[in-house]
Parts: sequence; C-alpha cells; structure tokens
Amino acid sequence: MKPSHVALLIVVIIVVFIGIFAWDNADLLSAFMSRDAGSAFSACAISGGKMTWVEEGVFVPNPTRRLECVIPYEDGGKACTDGSQCVSRQCVAKDQSASKGAVVEGACAKDSKPLSCTTTVTSGKSNGEWDFCAF
Repeated sequence: MKPSHVALLIVVIIVVFIGIFAWDNADLLSAFMSRDAGSAFSACAISGGKMTWVEEGVFVPNPTRRLECVIPYEDGGKACTDGSQCVSRQCVAKDQSASKGAVVEGACAKDSKPLSCTTTVTSGKSNGEWDFCAF
C-alpha cells in the first residue's frame, strides 16, 4: 500500500472516531466549545469544586444531563437530626426506606450535587420515603 493511501486511511479513521465521539457526547463537546467553558471550569476549580455531569429525571425516558460545578461540603457525612445543622441545609436519612415520621439517623449531604429521590430528616424524623425528588 502506498504511503499516501495509508495516510488517507488514518485520516478517515480519525474522522469516524471523532464523529462517533461527537454523536455520543454532544453535551460534553458543546460545553468544551462554549466561550464561557474555560471561565466556568476555572471558577469551579478555584471554589474547590469539580465539573461533573448531573442527571435529572432518571426515571423518565430521556433524563436531562448538564455539566455543573459540584462543591464538597466540609461537614458532609457528619451526623445530624435536621437540615439546619448542615452547610447544605440537607440532612439525609441513612435509612432511605424509613416511613414518614419514623425516628432516623441522618448525615449532612456530602456535596452540592442535587439530591435525587432522597429521604431527608427534620427534627430527627424521616420526611417519608423519597420526599425530595429532582425530576
């Protein structure tokens, strides 16, 4: 095979892989091509966060995905009985199947990633199974 044919074959393979990547990761590609992407990534890093894909509506046919800065909380995982004791204002039940009003142990949300279908705790009691769902 001639060197020019090999080079052409390599170019075609690269273009096909880029096309497949772009098709499967259109959101990621548009985020990186955005004029504000660099500043968003920089601001997130400066605040101690990490750009992460966040999905909403996981129980629907086409969940929404977006790139979001997720920042860890210093009290994440600390025992709590109410959201007022947490930086996140979210005290998450350790027993996610606890019925409403049951006395439960809680822990402060670990980061700023939106809670999805989570049982929270208020005054030491469960707010009910999956009282907070981000759809």
